[in-house]
Amino acid sequence: MFRRDPYLWLHLTSLATLPLWLWVAWLGVAAGQPILPVTVEIFLLVTVAVVPWVWLQWTRPVNPFGVWLLVLLPNQLTPVQRQWLTRLKGKTTGILAVIIALPMVWLVGQIYGFAPLAQAVTPVPNHVLGFGLGAIALFCANGMVQVSGSMGALLLTGEAKFTATADYPVAQIRQDFLNIGLPVQRLLPTITPEAVPDIPPSKPSQTAEETVDDEIAAIPNSIESAAVALIEPDPLPDPEAVEAVEAIPAPLEIESATDEQGTETPEPATVEVLPPEGEENAADPEEEPVKTNPDH
Repeated sequence: MFRRDPYLWLHLTSLATLPLWLWVAWLGVAAGQPILPVTVEIFLLVTVAVVPWVWLQWTRPVNPFGVWLLVLLPNQLTPVQRQWLTRLKGKTTGILAVIIALPMVWLVGQIYGFAPLAQAVTPVPNHVLGFGLGAIALFCANGMVQVSGSMGALLLTGEAKFTATADYPVAQIRQDFLNIGLPVQRLLPTITPEAVPDIPPSKPSQTAEETVDDEIAAIPNSIESAAVALIEPDPLPDPEAVEAVEAIPAPLEIESATDEQGTETPEPATVEVLPPEGEENAADPEEEPVKTNPDH
């Protein structure tokens, strides 16, 4: 979270402007003929462009929470940003400034060495103006490298080490840091920490070895259950259920007949159809025989 501050990444990416500043310095020192010996002019450029940044970073580092000629007010800094200032005020920043200054001194010598190649194309009319322009360009180049280097070192800080860092006192920020620009209340958007949802702890999944151990531990229980099932007798049937089964009438036997070949063929069952109740008297009475008189 502390590495997402836009000010820190802005200063770190400003290192990409280094070739532009070196190109302007090269065109400046290439104008006209040197007035002083080359060694003296190189010494003056190093004194003006390199040494001030080493002294500033060691005693009063640049406040990184600003953009060009604007800087945030101390009371507008977040606790995380004040922790950055505490880390920036440490001895690591001064030691890093000395280490960065060594290659920058070498670059000043290389620019002066290749200056004659740009004498025909430089737009600067004389050497005095060119020397001043070169000194300003090298001063800006060293500033970019020093600030970007300190930001890179801060971004490499460990999470636990940064969390243990105390906030820098608000009242001492203006006097302990170099605040370049006018103080303002707001510049770049502030990154706020995201709310982490409360997730209940999940049960850790078992490994293959733990699963095998659980299966081996369950074997004695399985053997004991099987032994108990073999030893215990079957439960007696319920007497009421037995009586209910015996009370069920047996199925009707179907008379069978034997045909000529000795094969029994079932005879169709005779079904007696009874008239419905109340209709017995309604049936036609049998006709009685008519008695005739033999005398007639």
